[in-house]
Amino acid sequence: MTVVALVRHVTCVYLIMPTSNTACFQVFLEVLARKFARQDILLVLDGAPNHRCSDLAVPDNITLLYLPPYSPELNPKENLWDEIREKSSRTMHSNPWTPCAPSSPSLA
Repeated sequence: MTVVALVRHVTCVYLIMPTSNTACFQVFLEVLARKFARQDILLVLDGAPNHRCSDLAVPDNITLLYLPPYSPELNPKENLWDEIREKSSRTMHSNPWTPCAPSSPSLA
């Protein structure tokens, strides 16, 4: 999982985490807060359960702003999946689940 936050339009902070859960998101918030300790951060989030967990300890310099539910037009990540599907359907003629590389010959 990659978590991304944009700060001041020029800096990107990301962590590659083994899973998407509250503990990993908490680590991300702490890293982000330390990196920009002298700045106020507005972090825009979707409604993922790990973003809304009551166990989160949001650092003082971070404000969380949640997107409304069912609003893919406000979440650019959602548009990415449409583009991937469209491009892959143009390259895979009959079966969208066809492997990209030819399978290895049988050893029989």
